[in-house]
Amino acid sequence: MDVIALHAAGFPCAVATLGTAITPEQARIMRYHTSRVVISYDSDEAGQNAAQKALRILGEVGLETRVLRMSGAKDPDEYIKTYGADRFRQLLAGSASGFEYRLETVLAQHDPSNPEEKIKASAALCRIIAGTYSHVEREVYVTEAAKRLELPVEVMRQDVEREVNRLKKERRQQEGRDAQAAAAGFGDRVNPDAAKNMRVARAEETVLGLMLLYDEHRAAVAGGAVELGEDDFFTAFGRRVFTAILDLERSDSGFDMTLLGEGFTPDEIGRLERMRLNRRELSENGISVLRESAALLREEAVRRREGEEAGGVLSAIERKRAALAAAKGQKTK
Repeated sequence: MDVIALHAAGFPCAVATLGTAITPEQARIMRYHTSRVVISYDSDEAGQNAAQKALRILGEVGLETRVLRMSGAKDPDEYIKTYGADRFRQLLAGSASGFEYRLETVLAQHDPSNPEEKIKASAALCRIIAGTYSHVEREVYVTEAAKRLELPVEVMRQDVEREVNRLKKERRQQEGRDAQAAAAGFGDRVNPDAAKNMRVARAEETVLGLMLLYDEHRAAVAGGAVELGEDDFFTAFGRRVFTAILDLERSDSGFDMTLLGEGFTPDEIGRLERMRLNRRELSENGISVLRESAALLREEAVRRREGEEAGGVLSAIERKRAALAAAKGQKTK
């Protein structure tokens, strides 16, 4: 009802996450459409917890996230009915940044005038700041938090850096566990075939990541400048993605990442976004990289087909031998 009320009042960009809280897949989809999001949750404990989770998830995909604070109404629908659309528009313009919201939440939970509570507040804020990717943002937040807690900036900066290093260590350990699980064939619900041939699966991700990221690479494959077909893909997921990309590329409207999402689940879209971002972070993304990976896929496809044909011949021979043995047994009887 809040979304309906917002649309009716002239705010057509309002959406509802539904369920208990926002998901990483929803965040990735929103990132395709905007760079800025304002979230509005209830002011109770459950709503605050949901807001904290949303800030983290939306921030991870690079969205600038602000938090709407309302007084005199429990939700947007009631606020608009009471004060009107113009007042709500002013409320949106004055929404708090994600860090401002978290800072005020922590200070509301801990009394900085009490030494023990100040230590707890500092620890909580250091964890929040350490989770921020940008060094510039971290520096700004450290300065503001130290000011509000009346602590030396350098002391808070050191605590934040320790927390950053701890998080990096945890992330590396988790990535190692994930890699081991993937190599053993566990945990990959999106592309379970990948564990059967990791070398080919990596080549598929390289090709798809380049095609998702660069117009010229899609054109090269679609136009035949880079020889590659659906049957050259080893994984069923890779074949689906490749076919969908080419279908859009060759359509009248052309390729559009948002349209690609119509044929895939949120988890699958998340995997595609990761492929795209992984390639963007690499320095070598030229046509030679695409050609090499495509050549590897073609070579592996030829080997698979030859193996299947050889297996078919052997099966035919075995069937013939079995038939001859059966016939010989009949004659003996």
